[in-house]
Amino acid sequence: MIYVANDHAGYKLAMALYEKMLMKYLNVYHLGCASTVSTDYPLFAHRVAEQMKAFESNRGILVCGTGIGMAMAANRHSHIRAALCERTGQARLARQHNNANVLCLSGNRLTLEDAWPIVKSFLFTDADEDERHKRRRRMLNES
Repeated sequence: MIYVANDHAGYKLAMALYEKMLMKYLNVYHLGCASTVSTDYPLFAHRVAEQMKAFESNRGILVCGTGIGMAMAANRHSHIRAALCERTGQARLARQHNNANVLCLSGNRLTLEDAWPIVKSFLFTDADEDERHKRRRRMLNES
């Protein structure tokens, strides 16, 4: 399952991505706000994080004005590895090296044409199983 959520500033981009994923027959569920009326982004990041507890294979896409707030809120959850990406290479490496399970995007800086290749890179890249990357991912959970 792919969970998509947004605040008011990410509404336009998130809905465009959601609709595009539906048209591509991806298993996607919208958990964000449904308008451009001002909302609090942490509510939506936490909503996605809560839903992602069930299965390790779930992915999330969070969109707010900059993507920064969503990333910070999502990463408060120990099972979430959220990455703010503005390029396909960043999304690919976030998946390969860090096994990121949440992609954060800027609704103010990205268009659908900019964001869709980033989303595809995030969704269709697997984590690298090389021992050095696995070791580093384990270190992320150490206190």
